[in-house]
Amino acid sequence: MTKFFVRKCSFNQTTATSIKHVPAWDWAYELEKNRTSTNETAFLSSNSGGDNPKVLITTPALGRQPPRPILLFSCVDNITRIQVILVDPIRSGSNNITLKTNHGAIKTQWFIRDNGYVFEGSRGLPGIQEIQQLINAEKLTLESDDPVLDGLVFNLSTLPQAIAPLRSACHW
Repeated sequence: MTKFFVRKCSFNQTTATSIKHVPAWDWAYELEKNRTSTNETAFLSSNSGGDNPKVLITTPALGRQPPRPILLFSCVDNITRIQVILVDPIRSGSNNITLKTNHGAIKTQWFIRDNGYVFEGSRGLPGIQEIQQLINAEKLTLESDDPVLDGLVFNLSTLPQAIAPLRSACHW
């Protein structure tokens, strides 16, 4: 699937390079098109419904101009995922990351996907355990050796309410 990578302030303007992206990248940026204000950081969500729903929850990075990195929580094919969808690719080969919240820090290793445009936490039960540690936090700050990731901050204040449909869809 080929998408045009947008490098202006609006998702609807087109000047960019053609880049192939995995579905998660496309889903996150499609959902973010529904954001009504660049200052808004509440979670957006979509739920396909049905017997095997696809549930997506997104929030953009704070302090960045659009298009900005997106924190994506998803339940797809009954598998829970946490991902950071990036505008610029990760440059380093390091996958070490520290997830810092007002409740503490989680040192972990994530996976670099989609030519560096998707940074993904563990899937399934390990991913659920990481997410559960984030649920009651106000903000998430990423610490990494990679400058694309280091210092990204996401608003998690409404995560407990926003994640309920995902938890139901993925049965946790």
